[in-house]
Amino acid sequence: MQDSPFLDPHTASLRRQDRRRVLLAGKIVQNGGAFSIDCAIRNLSDEGARLRLPAPVPMGDDFYLIEMRSGRLFHADVKWREADDLGVSFRHPD
Repeated sequence: MQDSPFLDPHTASLRRQDRRRVLLAGKIVQNGGAFSIDCAIRNLSDEGARLRLPAPVPMGDDFYLIEMRSGRLFHADVKWREADDLGVSFRHPD
């Protein structure tokens, strides 16, 4: 994978697909809607995203992410956490 200003260097080599840098509003939802928190989507691909939370929040390792502008829903698994940031991969239906 070649160097790009749009990739996070410490995780870029682990990805199968480059992510494009974005700034989109998102909402993380867990437990059937019992827990939700707003987030910023900082980069995005069909395979995953980097999310920024308003503060570190204790939460599980999988959740639904709603991209608010389009209304797209993703089932996400946390791959890494660093302070207020999360790296997630998306599950795809078989």
